[in-house]
Amino acid sequence: MVFDMRGRKILIYECLILLMYKINWDWLGGFFDGEGCVDANIKKNDDYKIGYEFSPKLKIAQTGKRGSEIIKEIEIFLKNQNIKCNYKKEVELRSGYSNKSYLVVNSNIEVKKCTSRIRNHTRIKEPQLKILENEIMPIMKRSGHLKKNSFMEIVYWKEVLDSYKGGNNRSKYNIKYFESEWGIKFDKENIKNSNYGVSERDWGSIFNY
Repeated sequence: MVFDMRGRKILIYECLILLMYKINWDWLGGFFDGEGCVDANIKKNDDYKIGYEFSPKLKIAQTGKRGSEIIKEIEIFLKNQNIKCNYKKEVELRSGYSNKSYLVVNSNIEVKKCTSRIRNHTRIKEPQLKILENEIMPIMKRSGHLKKNSFMEIVYWKEVLDSYKGGNNRSKYNIKYFESEWGIKFDKENIKNSNYGVSERDWGSIFNY
């Protein structure tokens, strides 16, 4: 029987997988750069006082049998790092064959843990992970996602995240939408004059309405 550093049991096959593929944070950071996604969703939810819910998440998707195996290997690694994640398959209804596998970290606590561990091992996704860790998560920690003015700060940072994805990835739930919905004018200067350190590229993409 094998135990990890926290005294938890690890199955023998899990040890073999981690040794075989040498999964560590450097490996995972590089893989996440190519195959991962820093995402942030906004949806209507009447259970929240402001009527909207914000949820950040980290996601990796792979196709085919080998892709599914890789996702499972990463799931084992994260579990042994005390980071909870969800594994799921997308089933093609006509054939019943699962062609795409997902690994998602979507609890706020787990997203924060995973982001802080993986960020320094990435290059391409590092700016997005910095925004998530240094800007969005602190607002959520002070319950800003439950207040309209602070929620609009989160919406701003979500737009910055979306600008990295390219193409037509902009959500309808943008600053203009909430200014109209709530009758609140978002003061861009409060963000621009802060110490967030946003690049000129980001300012251009956000303020060019």
